[in-house]
Amino acid sequence: MINALLLDDIDTSNKLMLRQINNGLLAIQVIAQCTTVDQVYDYLQQHTPPDIIFTDYQLASITGTEFIESLQQQQRFQQTKFVLISGYSYHQLPDLGSVVLHGYIEKPVSRFSYSKFVSQFGNQWPSRNKGPTN
Repeated sequence: MINALLLDDIDTSNKLMLRQINNGLLAIQVIAQCTTVDQVYDYLQQHTPPDIIFTDYQLASITGTEFIESLQQQQRFQQTKFVLISGYSYHQLPDLGSVVLHGYIEKPVSRFSYSKFVSQFGNQWPSRNKGPTN
């Protein structure tokens, strides 16, 4: 099972994402849902980094890419995968700079947008019916 953290400043968006993850084919367990970057930093100070962080692009204090970049610069997050969620299409996003994304989900999060993510990036993670892959 893969541990995931959700970050979206709109709680309803977190709930929609959680529903798609719970109903999806990937073996992902949400271990934390946060609505602010500060909540994430507090959580990460007390816990091991999750395998995946799903973050919204448009956060209240910074962009999702700035948040991802702040973590990717730290050694302890080198194994963490980052998935960006946004109302923009992927090609409309501003330059990502040095940020490495491991997936992208377009809002509104729905069965269709999550399925599209799974079909594009799902081979990187184990599925619920196959178990871990090496």
